[in-house]
Parts: sequence; structure tokens; C-alpha cells
Amino acid sequence: MKLQLHTEAFDHMGDPNPECLRMIGRIININPEDDKLNEFNIGLLNLDEENQNGVYKIKLNMSELQSYSIFEGEIVVVEGFNDAALTKLNVVRMHKPVPIMPQSHIKFEDLKLVT
Repeated sequence: MKLQLHTEAFDHMGDPNPECLRMIGRIININPEDDKLNEFNIGLLNLDEENQNGVYKIKLNMSELQSYSIFEGEIVVVEGFNDAALTKLNVVRMHKPVPIMPQSHIKFEDLKLVT
């Protein structure tokens, strides 16, 4: 994802930063009493490989996005601003990884017909 988004690093959850943050994580249901994911229980579980302080979860406010489609467990990068209480991230942009297809070094001519 860093390569696809041309970035060196992602921001850390919990940083009291007034700037726009870019975080990578897994979509989670932050309210285990709700069976289905909805606009009130969307959260992000951090996936920052440099995180030394444990696992962080943050509620996502997706109301600024015109439309979105997500599922629980999906890996996304969100950009947004912390609210004043640092209890949720107001998302202004969301990115999803583009699958990278493996490249084969085998030429078509080198393939044998298997019967």
C-alpha cells in the first residue's frame, strides 16, 4: 500500500495531530453487540508494522464520504481528522489496495502441452 500511495509511512492511531492523518488498518465492528456492520459501528484496527504500543481501535465517521462499500476484515487506508476528544476519525478519503498480479517469467513458447 505504501508503494501504491507513494508514501513512506502511515500515521499512528492515538497521535493528537490536527493535520490530516493517513492510517492503514482492518475494518472492524467496534460494537460486538451489533451483528451487522453499519454506519454507527465502523471501526479501524491498526496494522502499523512499526507500532510498539499494542493494538489500537478507533471509530470511523464515514459521513463525509459520498459513497463507500466495505466489509468486516477488509484492509483499507483512511485519511481524515481526529475529533477533539480523539474518540473517532472523521474520514474524508478511503483507499483500497489494488491487487498486484504475480508476473511469470515463463514464456508461452516454453509451455508444454499436457494431455
